[in-house]
Amino acid sequence: MTRAVSPLFGNSQRQPPANIQAEQSLLGAILINNRALDAVDDVLEPDHFADPVHGRIFEAMRVRVRAGGVADALSLKAQFEHSELLVDRGGFAYLAGLMTAMVSPMIAREYARRIRDLWVLRETISACTDAVERCFVPTDDGSAPIMEALEQSLLRISAGAGEAAPTVSMGEAVRLAVAASEAAWKRGDGLAGITWGYRGLDAVTAGLMPGEIYLIGARPAMGKTALGVGIGIRSAAAGNSVLYWSGEMGAAQIGTRAAAAHSGIGTASVFRGRGWLPSKDEGDEEGWRDLTQAEWDRLAAAELAAQRLPLELDTRPGITVGQLRARARRLKRSKRGLDLIIVDYVGLMQASADARRQNKNQEVTEISAGLKALAVELQVPMVILSQLSRDNEKREDKRPQLSDLRDSGALEQDASVVMFIHREHYYLKKSPPVRLPKDSDDQFATRCANWEIAVERSEGRAEILVAKNRHGADGRAELLFQNACTWFRDKREHPNAPAWFVPPQQEETLP
Repeated sequence: MTRAVSPLFGNSQRQPPANIQAEQSLLGAILINNRALDAVDDVLEPDHFADPVHGRIFEAMRVRVRAGGVADALSLKAQFEHSELLVDRGGFAYLAGLMTAMVSPMIAREYARRIRDLWVLRETISACTDAVERCFVPTDDGSAPIMEALEQSLLRISAGAGEAAPTVSMGEAVRLAVAASEAAWKRGDGLAGITWGYRGLDAVTAGLMPGEIYLIGARPAMGKTALGVGIGIRSAAAGNSVLYWSGEMGAAQIGTRAAAAHSGIGTASVFRGRGWLPSKDEGDEEGWRDLTQAEWDRLAAAELAAQRLPLELDTRPGITVGQLRARARRLKRSKRGLDLIIVDYVGLMQASADARRQNKNQEVTEISAGLKALAVELQVPMVILSQLSRDNEKREDKRPQLSDLRDSGALEQDASVVMFIHREHYYLKKSPPVRLPKDSDDQFATRCANWEIAVERSEGRAEILVAKNRHGADGRAELLFQNACTWFRDKREHPNAPAWFVPPQQEETLP
């Protein structure tokens, strides 16, 4: 009677998945016809071979062919005859024997894909086994480091599991560009990508393009989160499925901002559930009153409107790119799909333990590269918010510049568009005129009057400065900022217009 082996018995009796015969056949095909290497060069790497000797042979052949030489048994003999690599395998006879196991170059690519797929399985087993072993080791650090290491390993495996995209002729590239232009014309919005939700931003960027990074930098109090939430909500209201990660605010806080904007009630009033009496001085506790029934009704309308938005919030603090990727991929595979990712903000994301042991520059570089890879993998645009250094506050002109980006130039390099939020009103209010010793009474009075005029004119105005635009010219968009509701609007948008709305035809398609 045959005794069944329990799958819980352990891994000691299991062999890692491999196909040595397929590896030998593929190497034989390349030795017979070096053109077979062209068919597999974008699929395989030496590390993908289960047999390290086969990986070394593949690498040797690839080096020779890339250098314009020939890689056959005789040309490789000189390289390996004095090496101990093939001593236990019969030396040159092993190379010659590979040619008898060869397959047709026509199916070499399929063999290469199978070899790579088995590598993915072995690496996954290794990563999971390492995680299991670490789970059995007592530690005060909890499960977070184990999960982080596992996510990074899976991200690395996934990156190595793909193959290079095929080349495209210039004729095909132009055909695709013209087709995209015609599609934008037929939609009637003139956008190459999906909408930002703000006409001003759409005008200067032609929309958000799949696979591209859009970096928005600002100093604290400029409204990074307000703009990020506004983009997320308004783009979702236009029918786009959005994933918004916030490392700084909880779901209720973000919801408060959205409710305040939609209802026209101040953010502080939504937090307190009480309204403010304009006749009272700021800070006077007697200035607060109960919300009216009409105001509660407006908040209820905001709640109903928000329920129709295809917008998901992720408020886990300090997540890694791997954690964000896992959630984004699930949404991408869902019926709703995924059209846009917003990261608020990149400085609050966590890099791998190795990067953290180095420096902040390396951390941001790793995170930036991971986010770019995620955008390309899922073919969705990604809006990344970033905090700027204090350098602009040291200049007379407070408008931010590319050099103000913190910690790493990688963010600027990976982004297709870099823009900055600037509100002159904020800086003017902080810098009232100071009387100089040489000032006469009239001179100082004139400067104070001019300052008051400038403060009044700049109130509620915001500039979005486009400092880098890979797909067009630099420029700027003018928006309005409602401080009480912490909400951005388009320049020509009425301040009492709905903060967002879902068109009737869009409501029917939402899940």
